[in-house]
Amino acid sequence: MMRRISSLLLSALLLSPGCDKSTDDAPAQAPKKEVGEGSAPSDDAPAPEPEDSLPDAKELLAKSVEAVGGQATLDTVKSFHLVGTIGAPKQNLTGKVETWWKGGDFYMVQTIPGLGINRSGKKGDVIWAEEPINGLRKLEGKEAEQHMWASSLLLTADWDQFFDEAKTTAEREIEGKKVYDIELSAKSGATLTLTLDAKTHLMVEQSFKVHSPLGAMPVTIRSTDYREVDGMKIPYKQVTNASLMELTQELSVVELNAPVDESTFAMPAGDVPVVDAKDPASIGSAPVEPAKKK
Repeated sequence: MMRRISSLLLSALLLSPGCDKSTDDAPAQAPKKEVGEGSAPSDDAPAPEPEDSLPDAKELLAKSVEAVGGQATLDTVKSFHLVGTIGAPKQNLTGKVETWWKGGDFYMVQTIPGLGINRSGKKGDVIWAEEPINGLRKLEGKEAEQHMWASSLLLTADWDQFFDEAKTTAEREIEGKKVYDIELSAKSGATLTLTLDAKTHLMVEQSFKVHSPLGAMPVTIRSTDYREVDGMKIPYKQVTNASLMELTQELSVVELNAPVDESTFAMPAGDVPVVDAKDPASIGSAPVEPAKKK
């Protein structure tokens, strides 16, 4: 539910003045991690467990579903509405993010003064995005595939709708707690590593490559501050570590089964302007109908 990755914001920051650029000739490197936070073990660290001695991936994923509330609870969630803050601390940028979701479709708006407004949505098989850099466009290929599985209510519950194989690849420690890495892979070549707490089975991290017009960028998302909302445990804070920046997202409003205006999910017509990027106040507590050009 909380994995709407801000690939649009990453793109905007990479192209903003004062930020180093990555190119196809010099691909972004994965973020460096300290020992105990997912890096290769030091000489003093315990050696990784052989893969054949690791817990079965499907069993771990099933336990993760139970950890957040169980499949029966998930089945009661038909829609949700989220409000929070999003920003890049090192760039001294902060703004607002708001998401509406229903039945696998969604509409999301990110507003950051100085960068403007980024929007994205999904209606059926059509996934779209709009931001100041690339304008309004329909997402295709790897970029669309990534947004498709990212629109899942809980990926550990329906991972097999988007991926073909799940395999436990490692046992390690993050901040002194044992975790398991599970690699999900699709026939398309897409991969995603989910990291679960070995004791609570809650999601700790997700690692994959964000695809955008800039190319592929490796990122790791850390989920913390789990709170219970209507029987579901939800991470209220996420930190996205990319090669050149760090993004934070903290939720302030989580409404399950909230009223949702599904008309905002569809891709806008090309001749219809969306919310005014110069006026952050144009985003309210519900999706607004874009005004037509005069």
